[in-house]
Amino acid sequence: MKKVIAGFVALNALIAAPALAADMPVKAVPQEPAAFTYNWTGLYLGLNAGYSWSSATTTTTTACEPVGYYCTIGGPAGLLNLPAISADGSGAFHSNAFTGGAQVGYNWQSNNLVLGVEGDIESYRLKVTTTVARPYPGNPGVTYVEGTGVSTNWLSTWRIRAGWANDKVLLYATGGLALADLSVSDTFSDNDAAGAVGGSATTGLKAGWTAGGGLEYALSRNWSVRGEYLYVDLGSVSATSTVTNATFPGLTNPLSITGKVTANIARAALNYRF
Repeated sequence: MKKVIAGFVALNALIAAPALAADMPVKAVPQEPAAFTYNWTGLYLGLNAGYSWSSATTTTTTACEPVGYYCTIGGPAGLLNLPAISADGSGAFHSNAFTGGAQVGYNWQSNNLVLGVEGDIESYRLKVTTTVARPYPGNPGVTYVEGTGVSTNWLSTWRIRAGWANDKVLLYATGGLALADLSVSDTFSDNDAAGAVGGSATTGLKAGWTAGGGLEYALSRNWSVRGEYLYVDLGSVSATSTVTNATFPGLTNPLSITGKVTANIARAALNYRF
C-alpha cells in the first residue's frame, strides 16, 4: 500500500511541474540596440581652408589719334608701334595661393536624397602683374613702359547642393554664383621729348559662376568634416583709360584692357550642425 501511495504522489508531482514552471517569471533576452541612422537636415556653420590654382589672361588694345604722322600714343610712326603696345599688355598668368574662410548652410533630407543651400566668404588673394620697358619699334629713340595687372582680395560663393546620403556619408554636387572684387589695370608712359604720356584703369565687383562637388562625413550628431573641389569662372572685365600727350592737350587716346580669371580650389571644412 505504501508503494502505491508513493507512486501516486510522484505521478502528481510530474503532472504539476510544467504548470508551476509556466507561472515562474522568465528572464528577458537582451535585444541589440537599433542601428543609428544619421539625418543631415538642419542648419550648420563652419570653417574651411585650402589652396587655389588661378589663371588670368589680359588683352590690351589701343588706337591712334593722329596729328599728321604723330599719334598721341606711340609718338612719331605711332601706327607702327600700336601692335607692340597691344602685345605687351596681353598675356596669360598663373597664381597659386592659400584660401580660407567660413560657410553657413541648410540641408533638407528625404530618404537618401539631401538638398541644401550654402554661402561662404573666403580670403582669395590673386595678384599677377607684368611690366615691359623697351624702345618703340617705329622710333627706337623713345622708350615706353607698360604695366598690366589682375588682382582680387576675396571670393564669395552662393550655391545649391544636391547629394546622396548613406547614413554618415554624404556625396554631393554643388554649383551657383561666385562673387569677387576683381580688378584689372593698365598703365602706360614714355619718355617722348614732346611730352609725358600716361593712363590707368581699374574695375571692381564681378559676378561669375562656380561648380564642383565633395564628400562629407558625420563625426557625431553635431560635427562633420568634408573635402570639396570648386571650379570658379569670374568671366571677363574690361576697363578703359585715356592717354594724353602734353604736346597735343586737346587729344586723348584710348587704352583698353580686358581681364579674365578662372580658378581651381581644393579645400577641407569642419561644420557644426545645430
